[in-house]
Amino acid sequence: MRIRCLLATAAIFILFTSACATKKFVRKEVQTVRSEMETATGELSQKTEQISEEVDSTRSDVRQMGTTVEELSQAHRDTSRELAGLSESTKRVEGIATRASADVGTLNEAFLNRNRYEIIAETQVNFALGSSRLQQGALEVLDEIAGMLLENSDAILTLEGRTDSSGSDQYNIVLGDLRAESVIRYLVVEKGIPMFRISKVSFGEARPIASNTSREGRKQNRSVVMKVFAPIAKGVMASGETPEPQQ
Repeated sequence: MRIRCLLATAAIFILFTSACATKKFVRKEVQTVRSEMETATGELSQKTEQISEEVDSTRSDVRQMGTTVEELSQAHRDTSRELAGLSESTKRVEGIATRASADVGTLNEAFLNRNRYEIIAETQVNFALGSSRLQQGALEVLDEIAGMLLENSDAILTLEGRTDSSGSDQYNIVLGDLRAESVIRYLVVEKGIPMFRISKVSFGEARPIASNTSREGRKQNRSVVMKVFAPIAKGVMASGETPEPQQ
């Protein structure tokens, strides 16, 4: 009986002692876990704060990138407008260059042909014996000549004063010159033809256009022969050869 009591007392002591040890162990483990959790929580908080800072920095970078992209886009639009303007300017310059090249070709051709003229009209007006006065029928002929000169600003007019064989050589030269002067005066004063476009010479009775042995021939010689000259046709070179068309 006594032994049983001792065994029961020992069992109770052991249980009590084990229970106390278990509580201490649990508290120690709880403290350890709590310490680890606090440490982990602190580290997590630091990481969270670091991530937040990185996010803010990333947002700032994104905003800056957005600004940069907008600036680049605006620069691209400005460059496109400038390129369009340059393209238009280039087209205008090319047009000017083309026209200039054509003008140079025209001037070069005009220079090569500067002393080359061809007769585009030839006629005459007649005068009474010993007179330098224009007859009524001559005015229509002179009006036609004036019209040709006004239409063609490059045309020039030459006048050849002529007489028949009656009278002395000196007299006939003066008379032929007076007849040419009558024609010039009408064209310049009445028709407005510049004087520098008209030249004259008096042949008198020399180089007759008809025979002075007949009445009709002498009538033809009492005249002013008019020749209208114009620059040779475009494309005819100074050598007299026409260049072959380009293929």
